Amino acid sequence: MWKWSRRGLTLIELMVALFILSLVVAGAFALYISNLKIYKSEAKTAETQMGKIMALELLRRDIVHAGYGLPWDVSGISYQEATEDEADDYNDAPNPPRAFILEDNVKIDTEDEADYLVIKSIKAAENEATRKWGTLSHSGTSWKFEPRGEEGNFSEDDYVIFIGGIDKEIITRQLHENGGNWYWSGNDTDYDNTIGLDPDTLYLVYGVSTRVSTNGTGPRMPFNRVDYYLDRPDDGLPDKCNPSTYILYRATIKHADGTRDPQPILDCVKDFQVAFGLDTDGDGEIDLRSSALPSTPENVRDQVKEVRVFILYQEGQRLEHEASTTSITLGDDQTGPLSTFTPTGEDRHYRWKVLKLVVRPLNMGV
Repeated sequence: MWKWSRRGLTLIELMVALFILSLVVAGAFALYISNLKIYKSEAKTAETQMGKIMALELLRRDIVHAGYGLPWDVSGISYQEATEDEADDYNDAPNPPRAFILEDNVKIDTEDEADYLVIKSIKAAENEATRKWGTLSHSGTSWKFEPRGEEGNFSEDDYVIFIGGIDKEIITRQLHENGGNWYWSGNDTDYDNTIGLDPDTLYLVYGVSTRVSTNGTGPRMPFNRVDYYLDRPDDGLPDKCNPSTYILYRATIKHADGTRDPQPILDCVKDFQVAFGLDTDGDGEIDLRSSALPSTPENVRDQVKEVRVFILYQEGQRLEHEASTTSITLGDDQTGPLSTFTPTGEDRHYRWKVLKLVVRPLNMGV
């Protein structure tokens, strides 16, 4: 009897121990799941932060360089721009290019709208040629090129344009082997063979593109162009994204065929809005903030003093609880409200943040 009772006590103790162990394991597992969710949330948030920094830096760089190297007078040259339906509405050819073009609240789908921003400059595309520029002057006996860019002298693989240093007129001549009359390729020993240059004129020489980027056919426009817009990829959004969001794309217009080369720069974006600070009376001070731009290249150069960008994006991943319940306005006390987003349904289970970027273009009137 004593042995049986002793054995029974041992079983009870074992059952109690197993029960306590199961509680410890369940608690540890719950803590693990909780920490895993926190880790995943923080990882997604960190990923978003990295994407945010990259997107803002690209936007800042393109806005700062807007207008850089653009000819003010295209001398009646024949050039082309974008060929896709979504982009060809913003072509300036055959007229002089505008540094900025903005279409306010373009339809993305049946429900949403966002801005479409176009920036034109030599630096809107990054290649071996666009990192080179300089001045060309005549010494009385020969032409002298003074490189001022990052990469020194031009090579025969670089396509360049000549612009008058005072009137900013693009220089035309029948020189290139492919018949182009406004672009040239060569090296610093070939300037004495150029046709139609005035020895009394100082020229600005800019690299536009390379043989690689044009498939050897020459540039289609005497500048580069980049478009910013929202869209959804054909293969779908990243799993972390709210299904109602989009990707913010930065797309350069390819010289080879005029199509867009879209590069995603920020995931899970809900809205993209832009406003300009304009000096409409020429006193050097901003007196109007608007999403509408002047219609002529000259007025864009003279009036645009500041660009403000607002991006509504999803931070982190979906949460079990409702994290966003109040309306969010894009804009500030300078621009006024540009758009408003009110989370409903699934949107409330995500954190929504607004990125704001304020940039002054530095190359508009130079």
